Amino acid sequence: THWHWDHTFGMHRIHGLSIAGAKTSELLCREKERLSESGYEAFLKRDDECLAKEYAGGQSIVATPSAIQFEDRLVLNLGGMTAQLFETAAPHSEDTTLIYIPEEKALFLGDATSEDFYNNGYMDKSKLKSLIHIIEEIDCNYCVLSHTEPLSKTELLGYLDSVL
Repeated sequence: THWHWDHTFGMHRIHGLSIAGAKTSELLCREKERLSESGYEAFLKRDDECLAKEYAGGQSIVATPSAIQFEDRLVLNLGGMTAQLFETAAPHSEDTTLIYIPEEKALFLGDATSEDFYNNGYMDKSKLKSLIHIIEEIDCNYCVLSHTEPLSKTELLGYLDSVL
């Protein structure tokens, strides 16, 4: 859904092909380069308590670009179901990908609705309004966010309207 460590740094363990938007893969390539720089991994662990816990005991951080990259949209046939992946603007990260499963009327948003962690928690309300419009237009009943339980579309839109 986006390049942040809690969504991508395990990609090197995937047995199969990983898929990400072109922007996400570009950011992961940059992160991979930065991880080769002396002291960067230690800085990340000092700077982020959750990352430090996840990579405790000398475990190294590994960033890798996806095996498959797409620009704008990608539709996957999952054998009786389809996954529609599309890049969009969102307040949390510059490389947001949403995933819509029309047969289940489910929309996966990752952290898209959250503030920008790497920009001092800034909430770009114009990007949030754009994202709200996209959610309103999609025929979904369920919205699956990271780090919380799924919400109905109505619940999520009500919450997002309160943030504005």
